Amino acid sequence: MLSNKKNNTDITITLLHVAGMLMIFLCHSMQAEKIYALSEILISGVPLFLFVSGCLAARRNIDSTCKWWFGKAKRVLLPLMLFVTIIYGVYEIAGVVEITPFQWIFTLCNLQGLNYTYWKFGYFGAVPGCGHLWFITTLMFCYLLVPLAQIIKNKNVSLSKLAKFALVFGVLGIQLGLMYLGFQLSYIITFFFGYFLSGSENQSNSPRFAFVTIATVLICGARLALKKFIDGSDFYDRYFALISAAFIAVWLFYFVRFLRDKFPRLIKAMNNPVIIFTERISFYFYLTHYIFLTGPAMVFGYIENRLLAHLAAFVLSYVSATAFCLIVEKGLLKILDRRKT
Repeated sequence: MLSNKKNNTDITITLLHVAGMLMIFLCHSMQAEKIYALSEILISGVPLFLFVSGCLAARRNIDSTCKWWFGKAKRVLLPLMLFVTIIYGVYEIAGVVEITPFQWIFTLCNLQGLNYTYWKFGYFGAVPGCGHLWFITTLMFCYLLVPLAQIIKNKNVSLSKLAKFALVFGVLGIQLGLMYLGFQLSYIITFFFGYFLSGSENQSNSPRFAFVTIATVLICGARLALKKFIDGSDFYDRYFALISAAFIAVWLFYFVRFLRDKFPRLIKAMNNPVIIFTERISFYFYLTHYIFLTGPAMVFGYIENRLLAHLAAFVLSYVSATAFCLIVEKGLLKILDRRKT
């Protein structure tokens, strides 16, 4: 989700970021309209962001762990803290939402997504319009583990196809067991699948795309069948549904690469300033969009026509994301960089 100037030339990454951004916005729009069947598909934008973030992290060679962590903190936590300070402050001043000191401290410490990693944790309630910020906790936790992942990847351990299948099923089995203990590792696992699968860009994409397509169809078909019998259970909601969303995300990743290989002119046509700029603000768009779809600032309280309300929410999200990007990248980050020099 985060813009990386060094990787802007990789149009497939740019398109995936934009696709993930749009999917998450539409997912929350569909939730607002209570069209849950579509929202469950579109929510795959979240694991798509994590998978791509893992791929991008693998492209960096980390010489200094502290420098890596500090860089990610600047790019992720600084915008989060600014966003939270502004939104919580406006809520408090306007008197529309009562925010406890615990909510302030917990969010500013980036712990608001703890219940997405340990779902039995019930001591924190999200502030209206800010429930989506859980993603930042998960993303930063993944970034904290990247230096360790690099050590493992640098060992260049060669595994047979059978061993790779066994490893994948082993990870899924461990994930299932930990889920019943209260730990949700689906999003973290998705990030590191992206990390360890990265680096295969020069390999033939067609066989992988075919395999991922078949696997995704089977997984999603199984999900539809299971929905009739165990919908609402922990196994379905907290495990199998998340696995199917991750498979859709991985399929989208290979689908874009398939288009790149088979229809290069189409992909080249998408390499334009609007798409590139949209990718640049995609993280800020994620930060701001939810407040216009739920909570005190949601547009539905001011615009009766639902279609126009969703369009207005998108425009407001885009404009606010642009402003936020300029404040952070042209202001705060430049000030920090000057102080370092």
